[in-house]
Amino acid sequence: MKDFLDAKIEGIFHRFQVIIQNLEQVAKGMAELNEKMDRRFDELKKNMDQKSREVIATLNFLTLTSQQKNYESQN
Repeated sequence: MKDFLDAKIEGIFHRFQVIIQNLEQVAKGMAELNEKMDRRFDELKKNMDQKSREVIATLNFLTLTSQQKNYESQN
């Protein structure tokens, strides 16, 4: 009976070790994914900031050009 219980306990212990290893792998994968997502979001934010600056510069240029044309047409 003792051998039977020892074998059952050993089996349960082994299953828990496997589960713990799997959880560690999942946690590691999630951490790596999180890092990749952070890098990607940083890249996207930089890209959007650059595009926003370009749009603002273009709008400023068009506004100045329009104002200059209006000034010239009035004189």
